[in-house]
Amino acid sequence: MSSLKTRHYNLQPRNLLTNTLALALVFTAFRLTIEDTLTLGYAMAVAVFIYISVTVEGARLRKSGVGDLRSWAETCFAAAVAALVGYLGYRAWLMGY
Repeated sequence: MSSLKTRHYNLQPRNLLTNTLALALVFTAFRLTIEDTLTLGYAMAVAVFIYISVTVEGARLRKSGVGDLRSWAETCFAAAVAALVGYLGYRAWLMGY
């Protein structure tokens, strides 16, 4: 498979597919064990944060140190998306799903 290359990242479709499949399996396992959508949304927030962090870090061409602003921005983005997933779970819970 060809890779999706940018200046700073090299996303391998196989790794991306593997990580997405793992996230889908985590969601399925959580859905089977957790009946409450609020708890499911919060549980998936952690899984989504880990998924985005691992995928982006694995695709980065140049590994960075503590002072690199890009890695902190990516971590903040992953945390924001994870918080959004938790919020959507909360909203679905309020609507009665």
